Amino acid sequence: MKVQLNRFIILLFLLVVVGCDPSAKDSDESKEVTLRYKKALQEVKIVHSSLNAYIPFSGYLRAGQKTDIQVKQRSKLIALLVDNGSSVEKGDLIAGLMPLSQGDDFTPQEIYAPFAGEVSGIGFKIGSVLSAGEILMTIKNLKSLMCTVSLTPYQTSLVKKHNKVLLNIHGKNLTTDIDFLDRKNNMLKIVIPNSEGLFSEQDYIEGKIFCGLVEGTYLPKKYAQHDPLRVYLEEGIELDISFPAVTDDLALIYPPIPDQNKIWIVSKTH
Repeated sequence: MKVQLNRFIILLFLLVVVGCDPSAKDSDESKEVTLRYKKALQEVKIVHSSLNAYIPFSGYLRAGQKTDIQVKQRSKLIALLVDNGSSVEKGDLIAGLMPLSQGDDFTPQEIYAPFAGEVSGIGFKIGSVLSAGEILMTIKNLKSLMCTVSLTPYQTSLVKKHNKVLLNIHGKNLTTDIDFLDRKNNMLKIVIPNSEGLFSEQDYIEGKIFCGLVEGTYLPKKYAQHDPLRVYLEEGIELDISFPAVTDDLALIYPPIPDQNKIWIVSKTH
């Protein structure tokens, strides 16, 4: 009887010790966390290929040329030959000023249009006195409009001066060229002819800059709406990726992931 009692006490002791083992508890919690972590990720296959890709962009149109006619010294407005909305040609006489600063030559100063365009911003009348630095009027050339596109350094490396650009303005598609590519400042300019006055300043514009064949790593395009996007690699490494260019179905990954065939994405991001 005493032997059986001792065995019972030893068995009870072992059960208590095992049940209270911190390492066993931590192991169970670790397994639970790992299970939750795996459920929170979605496995996505990636593609290594050379594909025709483009850089999407959007923005607003602005005048192809714009200048502010600024008064250089305190002067009186003695002639005003245009009004807001007037069209001028290069070299047209548009205003006359009489310098008023002490010691100045009081010879009237004639102001000519520096280029063809439309006048705006006039807020003075004949007889008004303007201080040095004040803007008498603004002239804009709206017969050609411009859109400036900012790029990332990697996107700039994908663009060539001869690349074509597809634009959509008011539902109208236009194909044009890149007029100016500034690699140092990672930007380009696109000029849109507007001799018929179809478009206006601040018109919203969407476009695609075609880059030709771009070799790299691609994943389904639907993930490109999250930029940057955090992904996990096979080694458990976390990485933030961006999407500098896309195709109709896929998005180019940057930085590239050359040694992977799949990645994992947190499910809540899509």
